[in-house]
Amino acid sequence: MDTTRNKELARRWFDAMNAGDLSITETLFSPDYRLHLAGTPDDARGPAAIRAALGAYRAALPDLRFTVHEIAGEGGTVVARWTAEGTHRGEIMGLAPTGRRVRWSGSSVLHFADGRITEDWVNHEESSLQAQLGAPRPGAATELIRAMHAAFDRRDAEATAALCTPDVEFVAVPLGQTFRGPEGVLAFQELWHRAFPDARTEIGSITDAGDRVAVEFTGIGTHTGPLAGPDGDVPPTGRGVRIRFCDFVELRDGRVARTRTYWDQADFAAQLGLAPEPAAAAA
Repeated sequence: MDTTRNKELARRWFDAMNAGDLSITETLFSPDYRLHLAGTPDDARGPAAIRAALGAYRAALPDLRFTVHEIAGEGGTVVARWTAEGTHRGEIMGLAPTGRRVRWSGSSVLHFADGRITEDWVNHEESSLQAQLGAPRPGAATELIRAMHAAFDRRDAEATAALCTPDVEFVAVPLGQTFRGPEGVLAFQELWHRAFPDARTEIGSITDAGDRVAVEFTGIGTHTGPLAGPDGDVPPTGRGVRIRFCDFVELRDGRVARTRTYWDQADFAAQLGLAPEPAAAAA
């Protein structure tokens, strides 16, 4: 096997990728070529597969360019260590264009037979690329939600506001009210802390879907202050309450952009002694 020739063909392939000339795949790749791309469960087959894979990256990063730092070979195998960079102008991995300049590293293990590439094992820093493009870090949304609750429990509304976008919206669905912006965050928390100075939360579950999060939690406190309501303030009752809540949270750029909060208003009123217990009312 001509190792020198195979290394030359590998360099020719990287040059073609940089030039955006994918027509070379018909002569440089074997008809039964297989692409093993790290992070994807199934192998892609045939020259069309590499054209589709690379085409998707070039559509998102039109100025995509590879720099080969090191290339080595033995027999029918060539290994290349490379860096890729480009400007994010189109959608990729579900991420809208950001205009950011990105750079990440990888390696390719190319197998040759009869002067053609038959197999390609590609490993690259996909997590680094995603982070540079602003993709949510796995678990980051859960950490953010826990930080929000911790700030609420210690009555630190400014810390809560810092975890939100400037145009954040808190929608209190049972009240039919929407609190907007940093001032709205302060008002929303003050509504609860004014009525329940010892208010705290217990998180039951967090369903983290990246930029969409569902949170089940219990709000606990003693009603020792006036509670604002649609018809005016409700005087303190001195009663302790445990109210079940559910928040549906939307994130943007790693911060809370919108929260819709639901709770059982009938149960809340009953625990305050302002209405019959829901079960009794149904009877």
